[in-house]
Amino acid sequence: MNERFSDASDEELGRRLRAELPRYVAPARLHAAIVEAAAPAPPRRSAWLAAAFAAGATALVLVLAFVPLLPRILPADPAQRLMRSVVAEHERALMWGARRPEAARRSGAAAHALGRRRARARAHVGGAAPGG
Repeated sequence: MNERFSDASDEELGRRLRAELPRYVAPARLHAAIVEAAAPAPPRRSAWLAAAFAAGATALVLVLAFVPLLPRILPADPAQRLMRSVVAEHERALMWGARRPEAARRSGAAAHALGRRRARARAHVGGAAPGG
């Protein structure tokens, strides 16, 4: 190799090459082909996108077709709602007593004692209760 270029830096070598070597202009069609190849490709749509859209549209049509066939919920009658709430409260009270047998025995004994007190009060006031 030639010893006179060994001490030159990369920047200096680059300047000398640009200055001393001939430069050629590329043909226009080669330039266009390079620019076209370097440009980012347009976004491609996925192959399954159309199938997924069609499946979604079909499901939507089926849902809309079968919604009128579903049973309708009529507004509840106020008396019906009251009766359901009373029955639900009664069931809750029974279930509470079933879980606590000592409370049920106590409440039964208390009711029996209350009944005896009322009977004594009626007898004390003046005999039997009216209508009995």
